[in-house]
Amino acid sequence: MIREERTSFLAGLTLFMYALIQWFENGIFLFPFPLNELVISIVYCYFLFLNKWKITRFSLFLGLAILFKLLSQQLFWSFFLSNQSLEILYDGIWTDVSYMLYAFSWFGFSIFYLRSGERTNSYLSILSTLLPFLVGVLMNQPFLECISFLIIFGSSWYFKLDRAYRSLIGLILFLELGKLVMLL
Repeated sequence: MIREERTSFLAGLTLFMYALIQWFENGIFLFPFPLNELVISIVYCYFLFLNKWKITRFSLFLGLAILFKLLSQQLFWSFFLSNQSLEILYDGIWTDVSYMLYAFSWFGFSIFYLRSGERTNSYLSILSTLLPFLVGVLMNQPFLECISFLIIFGSSWYFKLDRAYRSLIGLILFLELGKLVMLL
């Protein structure tokens, strides 16, 4: 297991253990899903620090996707803004614009990441990744986004793409599935 895989695994295990402890104490599986984007951005910054000599297009698109997803979350802005400023921000379109920029950045990441392997016949995997993601973003269906994350994770495993980013995609998938369990 490489360093990046260990880091992703430990981040996911930590949040899972928190949810499991909450289940034993309170009888409810309480996953700390508001912290997902914060955890993912911290792990991504650690990946960049470890691989600063190996920054590629898809790593930059992934960084933009993580940043825009973080900026679209209300919890992030609640650390910096007062209640009145938060109401003004939520009434505006800036969080929605950030979410759409997240979607475009994820598109760029998916395309460049799946095309980075030695096998270049991954158009079907790109299409099958982007279609559920697009529908999930436009219709606000996290289940379809999780399917998209699962497809890109499976495609990266099948095409033997970069293991570090595969582990980060696995962490994103795990955290989004935890969020989905909380919504059900």
